[in-house]
Amino acid sequence: MPENAFATNREYGEGWECKHGHVASTGSDECVAVDIPDNAYLTERGDRWECDRRFARGDGKCLPIAVPANGYLTGNTYDGGWDCARGFRREGGACVAIVVPEFGYPTNTDYGRGWECDRGYREVDGACVAVRVPENAYLTDRSYGQGWTCERGYSETTDACAAIVLPENAHLDHFGTRWTCDRGFERRGDACILRD
Repeated sequence: MPENAFATNREYGEGWECKHGHVASTGSDECVAVDIPDNAYLTERGDRWECDRRFARGDGKCLPIAVPANGYLTGNTYDGGWDCARGFRREGGACVAIVVPEFGYPTNTDYGRGWECDRGYREVDGACVAVRVPENAYLTDRSYGQGWTCERGYSETTDACAAIVLPENAHLDHFGTRWTCDRGFERRGDACILRD
């Protein structure tokens, strides 16, 4: 049994394992000490090391994480170990202020504009413009369309809601934006005719 090892008393394997803080040397029967660089610590298992907070692994060392102004440490080394504060976004190695128009708010995302318009406003050419809700309509939060929907019994035109005129023997559909013929009738043009 090598130095810095202990007996496992198992019938399989080598019959020994390296002590905490040591690892088996590749290709030999030795237990060598885990080489821990500056600004690192031995993991709980005792067979490898991790970097301290504010440091990231690189070239077998623990290198300091350079957090830019308006940034903060995240603890995730896959993204550089830092992210930007609300109102800023990553651009290269810096946190750049997101220019938010009036009636908008920052979203703190790395994609898109980095801001959205307040409810009741829509983005038009980089500005937040008030949604004009016509009579017989209500404001919606959908990201598509005009930002409003007609009340039941009205249909959307270019910028208004027109009352749906029901022909005889017809009723509004499920959504209330079109009409359909009653049972036993079929549509012919703008009328509901008794089926033959």
